[in-house]
Amino acid sequence: PNYSTSYALHCFLRFGNKNDQESIKNMIQYLQNQQLSEGAGFPQNSPAHGGWGFGINQKPTIGSFVDLAHTRRILQSLNDANSITNQIKSRSEYFLNRLQKRKQVPNDSQIKWIPEYGYDGGFFSSPTIAYANKGRTLVDQDSGEKYFRSYATATCDGLLSMIALDYDLNSREIKDAKNWLLQNQDWALPSGVPLDDPSPWAESMKFYNLMALAEVHSSLQISGSWKKNIVHFLAKRQTTDGSFINLDGRLMKEDDPLISTTYAVVALNQVLCSN
Repeated sequence: PNYSTSYALHCFLRFGNKNDQESIKNMIQYLQNQQLSEGAGFPQNSPAHGGWGFGINQKPTIGSFVDLAHTRRILQSLNDANSITNQIKSRSEYFLNRLQKRKQVPNDSQIKWIPEYGYDGGFFSSPTIAYANKGRTLVDQDSGEKYFRSYATATCDGLLSMIALDYDLNSREIKDAKNWLLQNQDWALPSGVPLDDPSPWAESMKFYNLMALAEVHSSLQISGSWKKNIVHFLAKRQTTDGSFINLDGRLMKEDDPLISTTYAVVALNQVLCSN
């Protein structure tokens, strides 16, 4: 319901009329209330604090799934509705800081974040569901601690979340994540997702990776040949009926041409609409 409602809200905001205002209000309120916060049993020391997951009909529960893919879409729809309150923004920033691999330290009663082992500016996706982190794990050589690796689609979702929250584009968080993407750029497969994983997540996210990279490059007005890279990628993969399909994409449902073609259209739209 969170994923679906965030997309429905986009549609209503763009194409709705005055008769839809009550529905829009209800969708906004639903999404706001679904943030995993203190009132729902997720205090700041909870790993899920500040994010969103699948969503349920009433209040979230301790077992709720939470990840960046859901969080960024809800933040984008709430941003479009001008409905991100200061409280929602503060919680969301807390959540994003955790996924950009920082640790919190108290400093004169203020919570601050400093780089922790494995920090490289990129993002992983979920602080609660290990399997959701497609980059899997590495071990820090100095501390011996295991940590989640950064990978491209999560880093794109993190960046788009920060943009929806109106981060300063010159902030360290934005710059570090952007630099990670530029240093690990791969238009064919999501960087950071191991190719030897028993589950072929890298191959399953080809079109999602392309779409997310296009959204980030367009939003940040990154220069270079990214538009040509997107067109080149898609030109070689379009079928005779105009659709796109990823035959290796079962895990992300990209073997459904409705899914992959939609991702391709979003990516192309970023090419056409970007300055």
